[in-house]
Amino acid sequence: MPSERDPPAGGYGAGLARCFGLAGAPALVTQLAPGATFAVTRLDCPRAQAGRRHAIPIEDAFLVTLHLRAARRLELWLRGQPVPLRPMRPGSMLILDLRGDVVLRLGGAWDVLGFYVPRALLGVIGLGTVGALASEGGVIDPVLGHLGAAALGLLERPRRPTAAVLRHLATATCAHLVHRYGAREAEEAGDA
Repeated sequence: MPSERDPPAGGYGAGLARCFGLAGAPALVTQLAPGATFAVTRLDCPRAQAGRRHAIPIEDAFLVTLHLRAARRLELWLRGQPVPLRPMRPGSMLILDLRGDVVLRLGGAWDVLGFYVPRALLGVIGLGTVGALASEGGVIDPVLGHLGAAALGLLERPRRPTAAVLRHLATATCAHLVHRYGAREAEEAGDA
């Protein structure tokens, strides 16, 4: 659980559910160090949310969505500018940098797993300082799909998983994202 010193998070759990007008959302949450919370939240938004704009609070974190259902009409704005997206098929993913004033408009029902990954967590795990995680939206990522299947299994269990299990899920997810989509800060600035 996040400590009282951590800022209230809109990127996972109940905070993320509120962003989408939901009363709640099941989530797996673990804190590996102060400010280094990893979470997986399932957002199952009904058609009633379609057409509404959903702003996610600015944080120094990434939200990686794994789509469990097709989302053909998803609109994204970063820093007030529209970002073109291709249709999201089941198993496709989208990386959102929450520093960028993210706003989504859902064109229909939306069922996703949201992996919440603060930049501080990447350093705690030993993955260094990552400037960006970047991928064209709509890419099918089989590894993230398998990690998502593991998370879904844990979310559906009646008992909460142990801290060790969540720590392993966090480490595997973060290592995969950094290895496949990460850019070091020097690379991002063009110094590499």
